[in-house]
Amino acid sequence: MSAEPIPTGADDSGTTLSDCLRNWRDELASIAREVWAPIAREGARTISISFSAFGTAISRVEYDGETQLCSIPPDSADTARLVASALSQAGIRPRSTDVAITLPAGEVLRPRVRLPYVPHRAIRSMLGYELEHLSPLHLEELYFDFRVVARERKANRTEVDLRIIKRNVIRDALKVVHAAGFSVGAILFEHDELPSDWRHFPVDRIGYLRRYWRRQGVVLLAGLSILLLITVGLGAYARGAAARDSIEDQIETERLEAVQVEHIRHDIDSAHAQIEFAAAQKMKQPSLLTILSGITGALPDGTWLTSLKVEGKKIHAQGYSHAASDLIGLIDRSPQFANAQFNAPIMQSSNKLDRFDITFDIKTGAP
Repeated sequence: MSAEPIPTGADDSGTTLSDCLRNWRDELASIAREVWAPIAREGARTISISFSAFGTAISRVEYDGETQLCSIPPDSADTARLVASALSQAGIRPRSTDVAITLPAGEVLRPRVRLPYVPHRAIRSMLGYELEHLSPLHLEELYFDFRVVARERKANRTEVDLRIIKRNVIRDALKVVHAAGFSVGAILFEHDELPSDWRHFPVDRIGYLRRYWRRQGVVLLAGLSILLLITVGLGAYARGAAARDSIEDQIETERLEAVQVEHIRHDIDSAHAQIEFAAAQKMKQPSLLTILSGITGALPDGTWLTSLKVEGKKIHAQGYSHAASDLIGLIDRSPQFANAQFNAPIMQSSNKLDRFDITFDIKTGAP
C-alpha cells in the first residue's frame, strides 16, 4: 500500500501566492482595457502640420490612423489664419492640443561624419567645428542634431549621421503655428520617423512635455500600478515566508529535541545492556571464595600457595609442596579445574619442599 504525499506548507504558500499574482494580473489587464486604453488613444491623438513646396497640409493623427483635415496652397496670403480656421472647424482648441510640424526632406542635409574616438558629451562640440567645412552658412544660421552610428576605441573612430537645416526654414514654420495659437511639441522631417532632438531644436518646452506625457504617461501609470501590485505581492509573500520560516523553525526545534530524546533512550538501553551483560558474566564467573575452596580441596596436605592470580578463566598459582609432581593429576581430576600444566620446572627448596609454578583453567559451568 503506497502512501500519498502530504503537501507541505511551502507548496501551499507557493500556490496561494501564484493564485494571488494571477488574480492581480487579470485585474491589471482589466484596468488597462477599461481605463488606460481610452487614455492611450487620447495620448496618441495629435495634429500634424506638414510644410512643403506644394503647400501646407493639416492632418489629425489618432490611435488608428491619420485623417487629413485640409490642404493650404503655398501662395496663400495668410497661412496662419487658415490653419487656425481649419483646426477650429475640426473642434481642435489651441490649449488642448499640441502640433507636430513636419519639414520637407529637401531642406535637410544628412552627411555622415567621421571623428576621432571621443566621449559622447564631446561629440557635439567637435561637430560644430566640422560644420564650418560642411556648410557655407555660419553655425548660428543652422540647427542640427546627430545620431552615433559607430564608436570604436581601438580604431580611434566615431561615426555620426548629421541632420542639418537652416534656421529660417524652422522659424517660418514655427511662426505659422504660433500665430494660429498652437504650441509645437515636436519637429519632424519628411521620410524620417525619428523626431528632432528637442534639446537643440526650438521645440516649445510646454508642448513637448504635454506631448511626452500623453504618449508616455500611460506607460508610466501602468508601470506604477504594476510596481504597486508587485510591492503588495512581495509584502504578502514576505509575511507568508516569515510565518513559514517560523513554523519550520519550530518543526526543526521539535525534531532536534526528538533526536536528543532518542539518543538518551539509546544510551539508557546501552547502559541496561551493559549492566545485564556484567550481571550475566558475574553469574557465569565463580566467586573468588569458590575458586579458593576448590583449589584447597584439590591440593594435597603439605602444600602451600604463595601466589594466586585469577584472570578470567585462567588461574596462575605458585607455592611449595611435598609432592609437586602429583599436582597436575590432582587438579585435572577436580570437578572445577582442567588443563593444568607447569610454567617452570619444579625446584627443591632448602627445606626439602618442591617449589612449583602452575596454571590451569576453570571449567565452564563449574560451581
